Amino acid sequence: MMKKIEIIMVGVLTVLIMMNAVSVTSTHWNVEDRISTKDTETIYVGGIGQGNYSSIQQAIDNASTGNTIFVYNGTYNESIVINKTISLIGKNKSSTIIDGNGARDVVYVSADWVNISGFTVKNAEESLLHFYGSNNNQVLNCNFSHSTESDKGGIFLDSSYNNIVSNCSIYNNTHGFHLLKSSRNQITDCNIYNNSQYGIYIRYVNNNTISNCNIHNNDYAINIYESSDNQITDCNIYDNFQYGIYIAFSSNNNTITYCDVNNTGHEGVHISFFYDHPSNYNLFHHNNFINNNQSVYDPHTNYWDDNIAGNYWSDYTDEDANGDGIGDTSYNISGGTNKDDYPLIEPVGTDTIKPKITVTGVENNAYYNVNVTPVITIFDINLNTNITTLNEGNFTSGTMVAEDGTYILFVQGTDKAGNSAEETITFTIDKITPTINPTSPANNSVIKPGTNLNFEITDIHLNTTTCTVNDGVAQQFSSPYNINTEDWGEGQHNITIWADDLAGNGISETFRFTIDGTFPDINIAGVTNGSYYNTNVTPLVNISDVHLNTDENNITLDNTSFISGTPVSSEGEHILYVYAVDKAGNNISQTIMFIIDKTPPTIKILEKNQTTTSSSFTIHWWPSEPIQYYEVSMDGEKWINISTNTYCTFTLSKGINTFYVKGKDLAGNTNTTTVTIERTEGKEERMPEYLIYLIPIPSVFAVALIAIIAFLKRKIRIRCPACKAVFNVKPGKRPLKTECPKCGKEGVLR
Repeated sequence: MMKKIEIIMVGVLTVLIMMNAVSVTSTHWNVEDRISTKDTETIYVGGIGQGNYSSIQQAIDNASTGNTIFVYNGTYNESIVINKTISLIGKNKSSTIIDGNGARDVVYVSADWVNISGFTVKNAEESLLHFYGSNNNQVLNCNFSHSTESDKGGIFLDSSYNNIVSNCSIYNNTHGFHLLKSSRNQITDCNIYNNSQYGIYIRYVNNNTISNCNIHNNDYAINIYESSDNQITDCNIYDNFQYGIYIAFSSNNNTITYCDVNNTGHEGVHISFFYDHPSNYNLFHHNNFINNNQSVYDPHTNYWDDNIAGNYWSDYTDEDANGDGIGDTSYNISGGTNKDDYPLIEPVGTDTIKPKITVTGVENNAYYNVNVTPVITIFDINLNTNITTLNEGNFTSGTMVAEDGTYILFVQGTDKAGNSAEETITFTIDKITPTINPTSPANNSVIKPGTNLNFEITDIHLNTTTCTVNDGVAQQFSSPYNINTEDWGEGQHNITIWADDLAGNGISETFRFTIDGTFPDINIAGVTNGSYYNTNVTPLVNISDVHLNTDENNITLDNTSFISGTPVSSEGEHILYVYAVDKAGNNISQTIMFIIDKTPPTIKILEKNQTTTSSSFTIHWWPSEPIQYYEVSMDGEKWINISTNTYCTFTLSKGINTFYVKGKDLAGNTNTTTVTIERTEGKEERMPEYLIYLIPIPSVFAVALIAIIAFLKRKIRIRCPACKAVFNVKPGKRPLKTECPKCGKEGVLR
C-alpha cells in the first residue's frame, strides 16, 4: 500500500515539474523541446521499496533518457554526474540531502533538459551544482550551501544556456551564483545570502534575467563583469557589506528596475572606472536606494531615469511643488555628470500621490477664435487607467477641434493604488465676428436734430462695445444701443462703433448722418397772392434746400399737377399750391390765389336818356364786377376820378348833355358807357357851370361795409401734398399753419 502511495506522489511531482517547466520557460524556447519523446519511467532511490537504489548515481547510471528518479528522504553522501536527460526529484528539500563532503562538484550536469527539485545540496570544494555546456535545464525548490572555492560558486553555470533556477536558497558559499559565458538564463524567486564574496557573479554573459530575488548579507550582492544586456528586476538587495550592484569592465546596456537597494555598507551601485573599458548605457529606474552609505557612484555614461520616472533616493531633499510625485530638481549622481532628472518623491511600491493631469492647448472657461488642439498628459509612476472625453465622447489627446461651439473636456486618471484625479475644462470656439447694423434711421440719412439713432449689435458671446462721435473719445456703448442727436449742429456727423466678443473677434463700423433743421425755401414769381391779371401769366416756382427731397415735392394749379414756367391763360380764379420737403422731413407749403380777367366790366347806368328842365342831374350806375375806380367826363376827353362811387351829379347845359362813365376793374380792364340828358327852358335855379358831385356820407359807409364783408368771406384753396385733397382755409397772418381735414398732415403756408 505504501509503495502505491509513493508511486502516486512521484507521478504527481513529475507532472508538476513538467508543468512548471512549461510555464516558466515558454517565453524562451518551445515547450515541446522540454518533453522527452520516450515513455517516462520512475526509478526510486532510498526508501524501503523492493529494487530501490541506495545511491543516486546508481539510479542515474541505470536510467534511460526521459526517466524520473525519485529520491526519498535521507542524506546521500556522494557526488553525482548527470549526463543524460532525466528528472531528479527529492521528496523534501529540507530532508533530502546530497552531501558532497568536500567533493569538487557535488552535482555535475553535462546533459540538456535536466530537471532537479526538492534537494539540499551542501559541502563542496568548488561548486554545489555545476552545469557545463548544459542547456534548457530547470532547478526548483532546492537549498545550496557551503561551497568554498572562490572562483566557482554554489551554483556554477559554465557555457550553459536557457536554464532556470527558481525558488532556491543559496547561502554560506563563496559565491552564491556564478554565471560564466552563459546566456539567456533565469534566476528567479531565490533567496541568496551570507555568501562571503558575491551573491551573484556574472562574467562574460549576456541576456540573463535575475528577478524577484532576496539578496542580502553578502559582500557584493551582484557583480557584473564584462557582461551586457542583462536584466535585474524586482529584487530586494539589502544589508550587503560593500556593494549592492557592482558593474565593471565594458558591461553595457544592462537594465536594473524595481529593485530595493538598501543599507549597503559602501555604495548601493558602483560602476567601476576603467578608462579603456567603460561601462555605458546601463539603465536604472523605479528603484529604491534607501539608507546606503553612498547611494551610487557612476563615472561613465549611464541612464538613471526612463524620461518619465527615475528612482527613489532617501537622501533627496528637494520639493515636489506641483504634486506629480517627481522632484522639482534633478538628483546628481556621484562620480560624473549623470543625473536622475525624475527623482521619485515616494519609494516605489508606496503610492499616496494622485495622478498628475496636465492639459495644454486649452484653458478652462476660455474662448478661442481659432482651431485648438488639446494635449492631455496623465502622469503617475503607477498609472493604471485613464479616461478622456470631449462632450461625453471619447477623445484622443492631440486631436484638433475646429467647429464652433462649447466643449467640455473631461480627464480622469487612476493609479494602481486607487488614487484618482480628474479635471474638467470647459472652452468655447467662436470664429464669428459681431455684427453692427443701424436699425433706424438708415446709414447716410439726413435727419432732424433730436432724432434717435438706433443700432443693433449682435453676438452670442458679446464682450465690449464702444461708440465714438466725430473722432472724439470712445465711450462705453450699452443696450439698447441708441444715440440722441439733441443739440447736434447742422452738418455731417460720423459715428464709429466698436464691438468684440469673448473669443477676441472684433469689428469697427463707421456710420454717417447729416443733421438738417432748416426748412426748404419756396420762391414764386410771375403771380402774387390775391392779384388780378388781364393777360396770360407764367408762374415761376423755385424750391431750394441743400437736402431737398425732390421726389416728394408737389406743385399743383387748381388741384392739377403744374410745371413751373407754364403759361396760364384761362380766365377765372386760380389756386397755385406748392409743397416742399427735404430728406430730414422738414416741410413747408405756399398757396397763391390769383385771378385772370380779360373781359372789360359792364357798367349799367340806371337812368335812361331823358329830358329835364332841371339845371342839375344825378346819374346812378351799377357795375358787373368789382371796380378799382370810376372816371366821369362830359365830353369824353376830360376825365375826373371819382374813386368807387356809383353815382355823380352833373350841371346841365341847355340842350343835349352827354355824360360819360368809365370803370376799371381789378384786372385793369376798362369800359365806358354814356347817358344823354336834354335840358329845356324852365324856371329852376341855374347851377354852376362846373361839375358838382356830392358823395353822401351814408353811401360811403355802405360801400366800405360791402367791401369788408366780401374780404372776410374770401377763402384760400389749398391742395394737401400727401393725399392730394383740396380744402379751403381762412386767410390770416402768415406763415399760416394748415392741417388737412382728410389725412391730418400739417403744413405751413407762407
